[in-house]
Amino acid sequence: MLDTMTKNRVVLVAEIKAAEDGVNAALDAKAAEEAAASKAEQARILALKQKVQTEQADQFVSQQNAIRETLKTQIDTLLLQEKNMHEEITAITADETTRIAKIHAEPRRDILVQTKALHQMFNNDGEGGKFVLVAYLVLTLLFMLVDTIPLIVKFFSKPGPYDTMLDREEMGYEGERKAFLDGFSRQMKELGESKLLNLTRNKTLERALVTGVDGARSAKEFLVYLMDLEREFEEKNRAARELAATSGVSRTADALEEMSRNFYADLRARMEQFFREDGRHTPATGRV
Repeated sequence: MLDTMTKNRVVLVAEIKAAEDGVNAALDAKAAEEAAASKAEQARILALKQKVQTEQADQFVSQQNAIRETLKTQIDTLLLQEKNMHEEITAITADETTRIAKIHAEPRRDILVQTKALHQMFNNDGEGGKFVLVAYLVLTLLFMLVDTIPLIVKFFSKPGPYDTMLDREEMGYEGERKAFLDGFSRQMKELGESKLLNLTRNKTLERALVTGVDGARSAKEFLVYLMDLEREFEEKNRAARELAATSGVSRTADALEEMSRNFYADLRARMEQFFREDGRHTPATGRV
């Protein structure tokens, strides 16, 4: 029994070992197949990478070649333009040199050369120098006569409306200038004789004094004018009132009264405006 079990055990061990060997062989074959497949896959991926890199390299080379060709075309165009510009500059320089040489080669035609030529012609009696001199003098006198005819006619003709107007303007300006000089001299004389001479050492006070004197005179003349105007209006108003009282018309008296009020109101407004504007331009205080 024991021997049988031992034999069975040996058989089972042999079968188990055979099964393990078969499994190990299968696993080794499977591992070998997977390793071969992985190696093949790696080889394929490496081949694809190389192909992509090759295509990229070819594309980059193509782009660089295209850029190189473009740059070469632009450089050739610029070189051609530079060559054309050099040729044009050379042609212009040659033309300018030729023109300068022609100008230097041509004889002078200025007034000095022409005068010298005329002088030589006048001194040459064999070629009619005296006749040329006489003709030159006659033509010169003729042109001078033509140029001076308007002046001669204007000198011997009577003054026209424009001359009369111009003389009137000049006489008015001369009269105003003379009046200003006389007034200024009289004012300076009065100022020199007055006690305010020390004030003229100060230019500001001097201008203020002169302006104040002028303003006082203007105000005096204005007041005299207003008083004469008021006196004349009062006389005419009195005569109109007497006439209205004689005729017995009340409307005329009312109208005269209204006219009198308007007149005195206008007179007062003018006086206020005059002295207000005169006070604005007083330089003594510089205030408005």
